[in-house]
Amino acid sequence: LYPLNPVSLIKPSISVIISIYNEEMCIRENINRLVPALDAIGDTWELILVNDGSTDSTRKIIEGNFGNDKRIRLVSYDYNRGRGYALRKGFSVIRGEYIVTMESDMNYGTAIVSQLVNKLKNDWCDMVIASPYLRGGKVENVPFKRAFLSRYGNKILSLATQSDLTTLSGMTRGYKQEVIKSIDLESDGKEVHLEIVSKVKALGYQIKEIPATLRWEKSQKRESKR
Repeated sequence: LYPLNPVSLIKPSISVIISIYNEEMCIRENINRLVPALDAIGDTWELILVNDGSTDSTRKIIEGNFGNDKRIRLVSYDYNRGRGYALRKGFSVIRGEYIVTMESDMNYGTAIVSQLVNKLKNDWCDMVIASPYLRGGKVENVPFKRAFLSRYGNKILSLATQSDLTTLSGMTRGYKQEVIKSIDLESDGKEVHLEIVSKVKALGYQIKEIPATLRWEKSQKRESKR
């Protein structure tokens, strides 16, 4: 763990975890978009950036631009280990009562953090998932093949796990801290999302969804890594 500054003594109410890999082209802009949205919530917060073995200038950009904000913390290691490993590293250092995990590209928008936290606070649930496939949600600018595979892949996962959830594979989620502290995760890859749902359900916690808009920037259609 490499805190950019000594960790603030003020315990945050919200911990936001973002896994990052080779995002030098957009990470500064995206964090600059996110911070005002976190401030607007009105609760104390921390932003945990997990640098999952980036080989570009991602880490230097974070350190050079956000080194004076004690609310922003950096977890960094030298080799790419996968999304599950990155999330487990982030979960290991959380201090907030409410935990939000999200993509570094902000494809659900920055307001999704407050929406997830409000659902956890005001509805009887322990975990909440942002879903573009729930009534009221939608996808925009996502290539047809990608959207089709995602939608029907999630239908298959829902049937296989005997769940009524419409999105099981997404990363944009909210948790109460006790939920994260109660499960022992093992996955290093993207299968961690299904592992979390399975273990949270097995322990009897309540999982709900909120409708959300998954919006790709038009330029992302040409980026194979997406």
